[in-house]
Amino acid sequence: MDILFKNAKDRDLANSETALRNKYRGNTRRCRLIRARLDELADADTLAVMQTLPQARCHQLKGNRAGQLAVKLDRGYRMIFEAADDPVPQ
Repeated sequence: MDILFKNAKDRDLANSETALRNKYRGNTRRCRLIRARLDELADADTLAVMQTLPQARCHQLKGNRAGQLAVKLDRGYRMIFEAADDPVPQ
């Protein structure tokens, strides 16, 4: 899949190991997991593939975040994203 970012700041953060380390104050595990989840998203052909990866724990969100998905990082942190397709694939 192609990964698009809402703004250049998020794109630059995701593509720079140094920027990630600075943002998360040296939490190398979280930085590594962010990179791993982004790589898994990039390698996946569809979102259904992401939902089959046990380490990612990809799931749809509810309530005011309906239409968004999340993958697990660490210590209760998760990376939230949404499909850019219109209409969103079910």
